Amino acid sequence: MPRPIAARSKVRALLLAGVLLASPSLAGGRITAESLDSPRLGRALPYQLYVPQTVQGRLPVLYLYHGLRGDETDWPTGGGIAEILDTAIKAKVIPPLFAVMPGVGNSWYVDSEAFGPIATTLSDDLLPAIDARLPTQACRTGRAVAGLSMGGLGAVLQGLRHPDRYGTIISLSGSLFDPVPPNADSSVLARFRMFGAVFGQPMEPARYNAANAFLTLAGLPASGSRPDLWFAAGDDDYPSILVGSAKLHIEAQRLGLASELRVIDGGHSWGTWRQGLTEALAWLGPHLKPCAG
Repeated sequence: MPRPIAARSKVRALLLAGVLLASPSLAGGRITAESLDSPRLGRALPYQLYVPQTVQGRLPVLYLYHGLRGDETDWPTGGGIAEILDTAIKAKVIPPLFAVMPGVGNSWYVDSEAFGPIATTLSDDLLPAIDARLPTQACRTGRAVAGLSMGGLGAVLQGLRHPDRYGTIISLSGSLFDPVPPNADSSVLARFRMFGAVFGQPMEPARYNAANAFLTLAGLPASGSRPDLWFAAGDDDYPSILVGSAKLHIEAQRLGLASELRVIDGGHSWGTWRQGLTEALAWLGPHLKPCAG
């Protein structure tokens, strides 16, 4: 009897992890520093681009978001993304694909007065620019969006707000926190200092809730395109990160979405995120399909 998809994904992840340990240096793709001239932002949007060793036909695209106090170089440096993707492609866990890693500062991947229309730039400018420049599978089944920590929230927001553009969402230790009551007092709002001026100073609950993962999920239409989700967090991560990932996974399943959750041995660190992405790629591979027609 064939294994179910979840079981096959776990087997692929274990095999891929073994290949990574056994083959620390694999000839493969290249990473280049690029930028998008964005009149919407009034400045250039930097990004790193991974191109696999072999490009034949149209390829899927994985959008990878960095965390707080990070930039577009985080996944290539701390994440070792080239090695992870090279190994997964060589092992046929995923098809050859492009990976795009934008740098958005501490913007939390939302439109704001402090950082400009970041979310809209990513969805309406960067995505079509990549499709125009590269031979991509320019459809939702050929796109995935993933991120760590702050970027995990960004990936969830992008994927849920644009289910017609992204077929899969991956959150690694995502900052997936509960909504804030409209009448929250200053002691409650003080816990959210990490958001800086993105949602106002002091933080305005209405602006924060407009970019809240739980409320965004609740607003997803019951019909039409609906993304599949993957959540992972470390067992030694911040409690709010671990709990938030589990809660959003459960809520996604309650709403009828396909969702997976992994708890990894580790904390809020690159070791956890590298392992989480390695396992997520084994899940992602079967989801990446050529565009219909």
